[in-house]
Amino acid sequence: MNEFSPRALGISHLTYFDYCMLHSADFGGPESLHPKLPAGPGEFGIKRKLIEGGLQLMLRAGLIEVRAADTGIIYSATESASGFIEVLDSDYLDQLQQRASWVAREMSFMDDQQLAEAMKEVYVRWAEGIDPNVVNAATEEYTDE
Repeated sequence: MNEFSPRALGISHLTYFDYCMLHSADFGGPESLHPKLPAGPGEFGIKRKLIEGGLQLMLRAGLIEVRAADTGIIYSATESASGFIEVLDSDYLDQLQQRASWVAREMSFMDDQQLAEAMKEVYVRWAEGIDPNVVNAATEEYTDE
């Protein structure tokens, strides 16, 4: 959120942008921080719950603000967020910061409709990459038992 400041984001944008940071190469960006997993976009459902918990924690710590908008509940970084981020130090966090800057630069223009289309595209690309022979073999093994 700090990279998008002062813009406020809803949970859908936060979840999608988090996915884009971790899997940036899938979107034409820098090398991904996390490997591709068979679950692919199934991560969205899991991530959303984790992000909601993180938002509650950051709200209690005064690192973000929350408010209601016409589009729903939105979150934005406070001035304290920058200072907090600056004291954190690790190679992974440095790389994550670079990916966050890339996402903010490349995707900050997205409105809700564009976000929905981009998420749909992630699912389609993931589904196209599934080898039906592997799925069929796994299904046959499961049904034979």
